[in-house]
Amino acid sequence: MTDRPVPPPITTMRISFHTDDGVVPVVHSVSFHIHPGEILGIVGESGCGKSVTSLSIMGLIPAMTGKVSGDIHFKGGKSRRKRENESHQVVA
Repeated sequence: MTDRPVPPPITTMRISFHTDDGVVPVVHSVSFHIHPGEILGIVGESGCGKSVTSLSIMGLIPAMTGKVSGDIHFKGGKSRRKRENESHQVVA
């Protein structure tokens, strides 16, 4: 087993959406580490938050309809809710 530096994780991500009935939490808490060269597969039942979690990591949940809290680190720095054009640079 090789000692690799642990990269900063995605920590305690919480996601909620604004509805006519108020704020609805959809992902209550998710945290994980992804080491360089590793691939993460997110699996689960229909409606459990896989797509919402992935969209949130990429910054694709619009601020006016949803709220994402927690820290997402990318390439050694925090990557939280950047402007739309910067998000496309991270994803591309």
